[in-house]
Amino acid sequence: MCLDENGNELVRVDWDGQQARLISPDQLQNKADRPYFQETMKLAAGEVYLSPVDLNAVDRFALDTEQLLSTAMQISGGASRSDCGPQNVEEIAAAVQRACHEAGLSADHCTLCYAATGLPRLDLTTLELILRQLLDNARKNHPQQKPQVQIVGCDDAAGGVRLEVEDDGPGIPPELQDQVWLPFYQIDRWQTGQTPGMGMGLAIVANHVWTAGGCCWIERGVRGGARICLTLPAAA
Repeated sequence: MCLDENGNELVRVDWDGQQARLISPDQLQNKADRPYFQETMKLAAGEVYLSPVDLNAVDRFALDTEQLLSTAMQISGGASRSDCGPQNVEEIAAAVQRACHEAGLSADHCTLCYAATGLPRLDLTTLELILRQLLDNARKNHPQQKPQVQIVGCDDAAGGVRLEVEDDGPGIPPELQDQVWLPFYQIDRWQTGQTPGMGMGLAIVANHVWTAGGCCWIERGVRGGARICLTLPAAA
């Protein structure tokens, strides 16, 4: 769970038995009256409050508190940037540049080719968050942490906008392409046995895309890496 300074949930994942479920934005709540929120607000910057339940779940979730804080700061920090969708391709290009920088990639490692006739019906803050998560994923899974990423925007057959984010990394095996959208699933555990991060990146992407009325899936790119495909409704 990630909360803003007023106790509003930014991200919440519920655990039910053996299954984790990412809560949709319209079901998030205010937790300002909860003891754990009041205790958290007493902490200095950079400190983390973990309840006894959280401590018991650390090993099970392979929890990386640094990434949890980073994700919360990214969401809350971008919330005031824009509540409107992109007005032109230049705004999409600027969002790509910001996402690239925040994902730890230099500008020459990411190119945008936008040929869609319309623009996605998605606010810029969410669009940038989606791009940042996908670029961060590409960087983490690349052998040298320096992927070449191409982002393509084109018309979808159903009348929406299709975005493709393709890298030159090791790719994602077909048998795992459905599982990686689940919260806490980590491709690194399957490939190397290591578990950097929380395994929340693609789950966050899927949640935002589905909430917007779109869909997402994974293909094998022409360079052998992963091609993440998103379809979104077009703005009127």
